[in-house]
Amino acid sequence: MLGVMPFRTGTVAFARFRVSGGPHALTPSVLESLAAGVMAESGVGSPPEVQAGWISGRHVFDTTFDPDATVFGDSALFAIRVDTNRVPAEIRRAFRLMAVSARGPGEDRREQEAGRREVDEEAEARCRAELSAGRHRRSKMVPVLWDVPRRLILAPVFSDTLRSVLAEHMRATLDASIEPLSAGALAAEHLSASGRSRDYEDLAPSSFTAPPAATLEREGRGDGPPVPWSRLGPQPKDFLGNEFLIWLWAQGEIGSAAIDTEGGPVALVFDQSLDMDCAWDVAGRQTLRATGPTRLPEAAKGLQNGKWPRKAGLVLAARGDQWTLTFQGDRFLVTGCRLATPEEAPASERERTEQRLASIETLDGVLVDLFHAFLERRICSGWQGERQAIREWITTRTGRRATAPVELPVELPV
Repeated sequence: MLGVMPFRTGTVAFARFRVSGGPHALTPSVLESLAAGVMAESGVGSPPEVQAGWISGRHVFDTTFDPDATVFGDSALFAIRVDTNRVPAEIRRAFRLMAVSARGPGEDRREQEAGRREVDEEAEARCRAELSAGRHRRSKMVPVLWDVPRRLILAPVFSDTLRSVLAEHMRATLDASIEPLSAGALAAEHLSASGRSRDYEDLAPSSFTAPPAATLEREGRGDGPPVPWSRLGPQPKDFLGNEFLIWLWAQGEIGSAAIDTEGGPVALVFDQSLDMDCAWDVAGRQTLRATGPTRLPEAAKGLQNGKWPRKAGLVLAARGDQWTLTFQGDRFLVTGCRLATPEEAPASERERTEQRLASIETLDGVLVDLFHAFLERRICSGWQGERQAIREWITTRTGRRATAPVELPVELPV
């Protein structure tokens, strides 16, 4: 299975990673390190189960790291190729049955046990031969956009396995380490940078609704929700990303038409999808697919029952650009993002890539600015009043069926 090129063409997906160590500027030595970190030949015998190496990202076999295809301003655009060499279980089972059928039954138990060992060894030998011949190899290409001076990587790396592979290859070839920038990690960075680490430590999940009866019966207390996906995850304050989505939802209905951020106003609407999960760990999950899903009665009822948004479809407009995407708040992930089509067709492939990367980096900046705007409200003394306003909004809303396409609430200046 060959990978795709979502940064260079098609829809875009990415997670955010902070880079520590390694180079501080995009110099020719960075390209040399990438070229030195291509996938090594496996040599004699069967290859390891997982292999990884850098590629340019134009296709899965391209290891030519020329600046025209790799260097875009202060950022490097390349990819990691991950090969998995594994004989499928059904084929492995077939080899064993074929070895069994070639033998007669043993005369006693000792011969039967010896026969089983021979069958296993013969099947394993056939598996090794298949792998040595290059069969059962699956190749995946994962693009990487690395802003070297800002020490930031955007990459569609969502699984723990793939994150470990990327982290190990960054360490081995570039002497750099990476850490995911989920909502909790991003909040820690923002607040600690301005000397407000204590504010970060004091943050706890907000009670936007009263605890469900099942929670009171089970635990006998009425404090904030446990938010299990955050509390049990690697970053306990990732719940801030879910509160962020609730805040954005409320802003669209009881706040202003556009949200002011450090980078300028941002207009947004929720559209097409809304995944919700119970922050109190009692009411389960729900998935809504509709035009304007936050308008649905099921969405209103979900909020009232203690369900928080985990993932939502958004349409964003800011800084003269517009994006349609799905955003997972707690992990700060972007998937299925459609970039706006430029008014004039690019004159070259490089110009087209430059335009796409500029739009992607602008989108990332807009999301971060929105989250920072939420954080500033979240830690200020006025949050109690704002939280109460959101509680009242949740209690009184009933939702309605959407019959017309959603529209952005305001035209923003270019």
